[in-house]
Amino acid sequence: MDSRREIYRQSASRLTVVAHLFGILAVVLMLVWLLHYRGGIEYDSDNTDRVFNVHPFLMFCGFIFLAGEAMMTYKTVLSTWIVQKSMHMFLHLIAICLGIVGISAVFKYHDMVQAEDVYSLHSWIGLSTFCLFCLQWVFGLLTFMFPKAREETRARMLPWHICGGRALLYLAICAALTGLMEKATFLNLKHHRESRLINFTGLFILLFGIFVDLSVALARYGSTASFNSVFGYPQNDPQSHKNASTRKWGNYEGLIITCNLQFRQHSITNSKERHKPDRGGKSWQCLGLLEEAWDCDGGLDDEEEFWGFLDFCL
Repeated sequence: MDSRREIYRQSASRLTVVAHLFGILAVVLMLVWLLHYRGGIEYDSDNTDRVFNVHPFLMFCGFIFLAGEAMMTYKTVLSTWIVQKSMHMFLHLIAICLGIVGISAVFKYHDMVQAEDVYSLHSWIGLSTFCLFCLQWVFGLLTFMFPKAREETRARMLPWHICGGRALLYLAICAALTGLMEKATFLNLKHHRESRLINFTGLFILLFGIFVDLSVALARYGSTASFNSVFGYPQNDPQSHKNASTRKWGNYEGLIITCNLQFRQHSITNSKERHKPDRGGKSWQCLGLLEEAWDCDGGLDDEEEFWGFLDFCL
């Protein structure tokens, strides 16, 4: 089990490096396109093209790229858990601020050229994604940072928070790709260097998002402290393994799954059996199976605590 987790962790670290590579390549190509082919980037310019160029630049280099970096902070920031968590929230906040400027730039451009607002599929996906992203950030702040929800609530909400963030990253990338296609269509670019440059930029943006998502997914599989991330125990702190509660709850998610399976398998529903002192009873069989399957090393100390844990899980 430990060797498998180590493989997952190492794979996640390698994928993080690959994600950074594609992200940096996309940023470079975006700058080449906007500075060399499109005339530059300037929010307060009288040149409408320069004003518009603020939008793609900030929506990827500011919003999507920083959002991806925020998702990978638990792998890239070598520090305590609270620092990683703070960086995760802070990078997302910067991404939101830059996204606001990027969206305002395209509205300003539409006013300058007297174009209609929010009529394309790109704008629908983009604005919806950005609004949901802001709600996701507020939800994460209130649930996991300040003032914090109850422990049980945080444990239930964490998978939804992670899955929601991953889905929003793909939605943001979808908005970016449709935006690039829309711009290339307006410019009537076909077999041209600029067209190929836009295509490669979109391809690298997509690959950046895919590898960010893969690194997050594998890091989660490889983590031995997913429950600790909810309750505040640092994942990389060796002192945490000396804490009895860390040993007891370190494999929380796996324990829940196994508890559910064994609970149903043995059909332990009789309340009298819950307090049966005989250690050969079915409850202790479950406990033995739990310890064997998840290497708890006696983390659950007695039958009463075991049933309390089952009640909490179910």
